[in-house]
Amino acid sequence: MLCEVHGVVDNENKLHYVPFRPGLNIITGKSSTGKSAIIEIFDYCLGSTEDTTPVGVITDRSELFFTVFQFPTYMLVTARLAKSNRCFLREVVGSDSDYLLGLLKQPTAFFDNRHFMPLDDFKKSVGRHFAITMENIDEDPFIKASGRWKAETPSVRSFSSFMLQHQNLVANKHAIFYRFDQKYKRDQAIDHFKILMGLVGEEYFDLAKDFERAKYELKKIQTQIPQQEKRKEDSIKENDRYLAEFKALAGAPLVEITAEEIWSKPKSVLKIISGRLVRVQVLSNQVEILRGKLLDERADILVKKRKAQGQLRLINGSIKSAVQFGLDLTGDGIPDSTELDKSHCPLCETQTYVPVTEANKLAAAIEWLNDELELSAYARESFVNQRRKVESELQEINE
Repeated sequence: MLCEVHGVVDNENKLHYVPFRPGLNIITGKSSTGKSAIIEIFDYCLGSTEDTTPVGVITDRSELFFTVFQFPTYMLVTARLAKSNRCFLREVVGSDSDYLLGLLKQPTAFFDNRHFMPLDDFKKSVGRHFAITMENIDEDPFIKASGRWKAETPSVRSFSSFMLQHQNLVANKHAIFYRFDQKYKRDQAIDHFKILMGLVGEEYFDLAKDFERAKYELKKIQTQIPQQEKRKEDSIKENDRYLAEFKALAGAPLVEITAEEIWSKPKSVLKIISGRLVRVQVLSNQVEILRGKLLDERADILVKKRKAQGQLRLINGSIKSAVQFGLDLTGDGIPDSTELDKSHCPLCETQTYVPVTEANKLAAAIEWLNDELELSAYARESFVNQRRKVESELQEINE
């Protein structure tokens, strides 16, 4: 697709146009000769809501603006009346631009009212020629569930950023990635780039949604793995206890199967157990063996519990002492200010350095006090951390 002709029809029904050729076209000229207006007219002919053509000779004398696009087998003419929402769209078969110019030089006949339509209908119709009729370009399949707005679909107007560039590529609103002042509009132009360049289509966004769903499912499974491992560990421990209790009561094991095997193939193990006769060896001492083992475990746990409780009492006492130590240090009155002066003996008028010595001792005492207060705060923090650890151990023992 190429832009062939760009022009206006004035109020005297005369044609004024700028021809374009394949490749790079550069338009130069003096100021206020209509160079920048070309971009605005181009945007207006592609469905812009407002006519932003600079006020001047062009806007004063123009009745209609038009643009011609060359496609492989036909030429497409888009046009629009000045200050109007009525848009013109017409196909001309072939690629002979001279033939088309001959038709355009008779504007009254060519721009027939039958080919005019409302702006909204025009946008939909012209979009089909540029192959940008996608309804949904979201890559996130959960965007509606999360309450966010769906992504804006590209419009044919986006092509103005790729076909025409102002001399000020950095600050002009029609620069490729600086089309609008708002950041979200610039980000939108970047997102639409791959679509307008023909690099992706509907299949890309369908695959992107499938990829996001797969990532979501993978994340959900990964979060379940630790929980599943915990359930497995608890189940094996519980089955071990049941097997040991049965062996103690019956005097013989129920089946020669481990708790891990019960977890890995529960249906087959249930079938084996259901069809097995239960035999009780009354002379077995397995109950006493299990009872002794449990008593030993209970004694060990009780020792650990008492030890932890003793540690907790010591820690609480240390915290209380550290707090009280800080209160005692700060409880004594501290003078608001001091004044150091030379001192003399009242009898012999001899100068003495005792006040200076005492002042140095006081300064050293203040430094020591500050250090002790800091240590007191650190000690409290250390004791609190130890208390949390011991309380956690006690909770595990009680469970």
